[in-house]
Amino acid sequence: MLGLAASAFADQKSAFDAGMAALRSGNNDAAIQHLTEAIAFKPDDAEAYKLRGIAYGQNGLFDEAIADYTKAIELKPDDAGTYELRGIAYAQRGRSDEAIADYTKTIELKPDNAGAYKLRGMAYRHKGLSDEAIADYTKAITLKPDDAEAYRLRGIAYRRKGLSDEAIADYTKAIALKPDDAEAYKLRGIAYRYKGLDDLAIADYTKTITLKPMDANAYDNRGIAYNDKGLYVQAIADYTKAIALRPDDAMAYNNRAWAYHLTGRDAEGLPDADQALALSPQCAPCLETRAEIYEKLGRRENAIAHYREALFLVPDMKMAIDGLKRLGEAP
Repeated sequence: MLGLAASAFADQKSAFDAGMAALRSGNNDAAIQHLTEAIAFKPDDAEAYKLRGIAYGQNGLFDEAIADYTKAIELKPDDAGTYELRGIAYAQRGRSDEAIADYTKTIELKPDNAGAYKLRGMAYRHKGLSDEAIADYTKAITLKPDDAEAYRLRGIAYRRKGLSDEAIADYTKAIALKPDDAEAYKLRGIAYRYKGLDDLAIADYTKTITLKPMDANAYDNRGIAYNDKGLYVQAIADYTKAIALRPDDAMAYNNRAWAYHLTGRDAEGLPDADQALALSPQCAPCLETRAEIYEKLGRRENAIAHYREALFLVPDMKMAIDGLKRLGEAP
């Protein structure tokens, strides 16, 4: 007959304290083990379930975390923090509606919780509800005016609505509050470029790279801004750096191929166009880039085929339509 293994602890408090210590030290596996023993001693301990849920979540076991938070809520339904934690776990599982419901309950129980408003704003943004996200970020900022992240997140929501000026103002505030926020500089650079302010965009991307030298996306974005200004040598250098940092980035290869094409170096651009499509075969801009290169290299049938493939994916792609017309073909 099999029996349960004896606990290493004499009582619930010893097991709970060991679990708490393990959690604080980052040893999640030990925390789960010790808190499980604590729960065996005292099955109605809401705090033990909550802490074990945190350990599960930190191990990426979000379903287990949700189960523990749910049990903790059953035992202690007025604990705002547990609803917030379960909302985070739901968000990690892509269950935005449940996350929003839990953040809303957190706010009902603790109306001055700026973090819950910010988290709910993120869940709304994930669902594409930019207005609701902006309202929640604004409330978070009202409750905690020095929260740089809340400004940065609201800037992203503004940018998604096409409100570039408002986005730039929020990114600028985020930078004022946290001058080493590389992401805020990069996001402001994107907003500046959208407004055609390439010099300001380049300055922000450069600052991002200074703060975060391994950010491949910042090099790629700066390359695009250089490309806009006709500074193709600088653009190619940045795309090359982006590729070195992230060799599986199809768009960086595509962007470098396009820069080679614009400088008349189509033979050099073709291998990059090939690699872009090898990495992302359904990339319509990559198909269009290779079509343009084929056209310049005199490979007419290849160009036509690629323009048509691009249009199959994006039927209103103007550059592909124009390419076919140049070659005397109907779109």
